[in-house]
Amino acid sequence: MKKVKATCLCLLGGVFVLLVIFSCSGKNESMAYKAEQRLFKARKMKNELVGSRFNEDFFERTKREYQRLINDFSNSRSDSREIDGIVVSAQMDLAELDYRAGLLDSSIIEFKKAAAIADNFPDARGNALYSIAAISEEMQKKNEAINYYEQFYNEFLKEIDLSRAPSMNSSYFTAPLKLAQLTRDAGDMAGSAQWLKKAENLYNKILSSASDTTLLKATRLNLLTAYLEGKRWDRALQWAEDIEKEAGPEEAPAIEFIIARIYRDGKGDKSLAYERFMKIYKKFPESNEAPLALLAAAGIDRARGKTEEATKLYEKVLKEYPTNSPAAIEAEWNIAEIDESQNKWVEASLRYKSIYSNYPTSLEGFEAPIRIMKNYLKKGEKDAAAAAYKQAVEHYKKMEKQELPIEPRILAAEYLVRAMVE
Repeated sequence: MKKVKATCLCLLGGVFVLLVIFSCSGKNESMAYKAEQRLFKARKMKNELVGSRFNEDFFERTKREYQRLINDFSNSRSDSREIDGIVVSAQMDLAELDYRAGLLDSSIIEFKKAAAIADNFPDARGNALYSIAAISEEMQKKNEAINYYEQFYNEFLKEIDLSRAPSMNSSYFTAPLKLAQLTRDAGDMAGSAQWLKKAENLYNKILSSASDTTLLKATRLNLLTAYLEGKRWDRALQWAEDIEKEAGPEEAPAIEFIIARIYRDGKGDKSLAYERFMKIYKKFPESNEAPLALLAAAGIDRARGKTEEATKLYEKVLKEYPTNSPAAIEAEWNIAEIDESQNKWVEASLRYKSIYSNYPTSLEGFEAPIRIMKNYLKKGEKDAAAAAYKQAVEHYKKMEKQELPIEPRILAAEYLVRAMVE
C-alpha cells in the first residue's frame, strides 16, 4: 500500500468538504445529531491520518468508522435531508481516503457509490463523476475515463447555468478538452474534432456572459488549449497574443512560452521560435519557464547541428538552475548524448553516471546504467561492459530494497531484468 498522498485530485478536499452543517441544539438525541457527531469523529480520524506518517492499522480503523456510519444511517436517508447529506458526505470522504492511500480501484468503487446516492446534492454528484473520470484516466483506463467525462459533461456543462459557473471547480471546465484528447488517442479523430468544437462553444459562451475575473482568465486559457489541440495555429497565435497583452507578470512567461512553441511546432519558424525562447530567459530569468526556454533553444541548436552552441545552453541550465531537477536531468542527458555522438565516451559515461547517482528515481536515472553497459558492448570492450553490468545490477538491486514509493521499486525490478537480458 502506498503512503497517504499529501495532495489529492485538485477537485477533492475543497469542492465538497461538507454538504451541510446542522444546528441540532435541543435535539441531542435526534438521529441527525448522532449522525453529525459520528461524521465529526470520522473526519477527526481522517485528518490525523493525513497529517501524520501513514499507519495502516489506523487507516483501516478510520475506514471502518466511515463505513459503520454509512451502514447505520443509510436507511434513514429518505427520512431526513440532513441525514442524507451526512451519508453522502461520509461516502465522499471514504472515496477520497482510498485515493489518498493510493487505492485507486477502491477509490473509484467508492466514488461510484457516492454518485449513485447523491441525486439530491448536485455538487457532490458532479465531484464524484469527475473524480471517477480523472482517476480512470490516471490509471490508463481510457474507455472508462471517456464514459465518465462524457457523463459529467452532459449533466453539468452541456446546458450550463452560467450563474453557477464561478462557484464550480475550474478543473470541471476541462472535461471537453479531456474528451478530445482521449478520443484522439483512441483513434477517433472525428470524435475528437467534435469535442474540440463543443469545448470552443462552451468557452465562447462563458466569455460572452461571465464577469468573474478568475473564471474569465481560466476560460481564455482553456480556449487557447482548444485551438492548440485542434492545430489551429493562426487562431491560436492571435488568441495567445491577445492574452499576452492583458497578462500580468506572473502569467506573461507562460503565455510567451506558448507563443514560442506555436512558432516552433505549428508554424515551423525555428528562427523566430529561438528568438522567442531566448527572450523569455533574458526577460524572465526567475520564472519557471526560463530553464524550459533555454532547453528549447538548445534543442533547436542541436537539431541544426550546432552542438557547441547547444552544449553551452545546456551547461547554462546546469549552472543557473541546479535545483530544477527535471531541467538539470534533461540538460545533463543531452550533453552526454552530444559527447557520445562525438566519440567522447569517457566524458559521456561520467555524465550518465552522474545522472543515475544524483537522480536515481528519474527515468533517465534508470536508463543511464544500461546506456553505459550497451555502449561498452558496442565498442567491444568486454571487461568494461562486464564491470558496467555488475554496477547496473547492484544499482537496481539496491533501489529495490530502499524505502521508496512503489513505482520506482517496480521500475528498478524491470530494469534489473533488462540489464540481465541486454
